[in-house]
Amino acid sequence: MGGRMDKSTHVEVLDQGKIRERIEAVPREADKFAFLVSPYLAMDKLRGLTREIRQAMKRGVKVRLVFREKDESTNGGALASTEIRSLMSDGLELYVVKDLHAKIYMNDKGLLLTSMNLLESSFNNSIEIGTWFHKEHPAFAETVKYLQIHIRQNWSQVDQLPLPVITQRKLKNANTDAADVSSLFDDEDEKSKRTARPSAITRGSAAFWIRCRASLEFNTEKPLCRDCYAVWKRHEDPSFVEKFCHQCGESHKTSLAKPLCRDCWTESRS
Repeated sequence: MGGRMDKSTHVEVLDQGKIRERIEAVPREADKFAFLVSPYLAMDKLRGLTREIRQAMKRGVKVRLVFREKDESTNGGALASTEIRSLMSDGLELYVVKDLHAKIYMNDKGLLLTSMNLLESSFNNSIEIGTWFHKEHPAFAETVKYLQIHIRQNWSQVDQLPLPVITQRKLKNANTDAADVSSLFDDEDEKSKRTARPSAITRGSAAFWIRCRASLEFNTEKPLCRDCYAVWKRHEDPSFVEKFCHQCGESHKTSLAKPLCRDCWTESRS
């Protein structure tokens, strides 16, 4: 006679196929947050996962991706990824941790501890194993505590791509209460940092591509990166509406002909 599953004790052991399904389900099933920790990653070919991440962010889910800081065992490919750059422009928060080797994928429903990295070769070829715990399981609270102590207090936030411009984001007065999941994902100081408007800048200063929002030097004559310009050139419409202001990087309707938002254009004229 069957009974209700006790989520506080139930553990699912998964093979590589099930692990891939579960990783993609982490952002899809998230209501509040998705936290992806993978030392090595190459997202451009993981279309299913990137689609789920993008859809989750559209629902208002906070998605954070953590990978290994570049060293002799990594080639920095993530920082040159077109898909990562696109996801960041949509709201993905990216962090690096030195010597990271843990793989953790979690949301507000549960978490996956596994050997699998976010690589196509891992998804399709490697022999992997993983375990899924519901949020009621004691392992969930213990993993939150681990993330607070070993990941968050050692991470650095990647602010812009493709240039690896990294700003240290140390957690102050870390709350290591195992049940305090919110402390991993709610940062008013980060929100204000992203929305703060820089002062007026001149040619040669840091600025943003108007389509992909990666960083560059301020130059209103060339506000598109090489890849974006190649796409633009198919139509060569100077008034085609782009996504971001060249100077402040905020979301505005701009164009190659008018790469600055109204406020930044006014500042540049003053």
